[in-house]
Amino acid sequence: MTRNIIGLFCVVLLHADNYDALLELAINNNAKLQIAKSQREQTKLQGQISTRLENPNMEFELSDFSNIRLLRENQIGARVGVNQSLLLPWVKEDKQRLTQTKIDEQEQSYRLSKANFIYRFNSLYLSYQEAVKKRDLQQEALEISQKIVSIARGRFEGGTVAKSELFQAKIEESEILGELRALELEVLKRKNELLRFANVENSIEVDAEYQFFETSSSSTHPLLALREKKEEVAKARLAVATNTIDSIELFSEIETEPDQDVFRIGVSLPLPIFNNKSQEKQLAKIELNNQKLALEEFKILSCYSNRHS
Repeated sequence: MTRNIIGLFCVVLLHADNYDALLELAINNNAKLQIAKSQREQTKLQGQISTRLENPNMEFELSDFSNIRLLRENQIGARVGVNQSLLLPWVKEDKQRLTQTKIDEQEQSYRLSKANFIYRFNSLYLSYQEAVKKRDLQQEALEISQKIVSIARGRFEGGTVAKSELFQAKIEESEILGELRALELEVLKRKNELLRFANVENSIEVDAEYQFFETSSSSTHPLLALREKKEEVAKARLAVATNTIDSIELFSEIETEPDQDVFRIGVSLPLPIFNNKSQEKQLAKIELNNQKLALEEFKILSCYSNRHS
């Protein structure tokens, strides 16, 4: 499987507007690629949600400080308080880094999916191109056969050849014509397969005169790059899980009493006594270890495949 996928990493250049237009149309019509492309923006928005400020809370209360309420000697007081939850700066940085690594992973996953799609598209296109070339060669063979029949007929009418030679030329012409019709059906079949894969109408004409130029590339293999991105995501997720305390709460309040006004400001800190996120940390470590093992396994398989290819 690795050897087959390595073929995806060949850079193919095609000098033709028709091919580029059809490929672009095929990519835009592919729902899986469009969904994969939109997931990057979705992850970015989810990351912004995880690091945004929570709405502040406001408290308001009235108090009665009078000793003898029956005599209506009421002494009223009031209190207004506001509290705001704040994400710790280093926690916010870890979450932003996690979001970015997820975006990078999805970008690489999209590139791999797109490369697989283009590889399949090119395979179908080459099959169509091969069928067209065979049909064109058979068309040339038919034209040559028709000339031979014409020459044989002229010689037969001139009495220089036997009638059997004319019949033989006509039989060969009929056989070539039958093969040509079969090849025309094959061209139609290959064209329909290509257009069906591209999810476009069958009425579109596809030019088969384009030429591919294959060049090697020294860039990282896309599957290896994706494995590396997954490991980076696991590392970033572990960094987020390592933070036992995510946020603090600032509060401020003003209290008015009959004989005094009180202003308070302070901070509320969570105490990680019963929940220190130990399970989250263990899960993140297991995920990171699994990604490292998967990366090493892929490297070993790639080296083995390269040695035996």
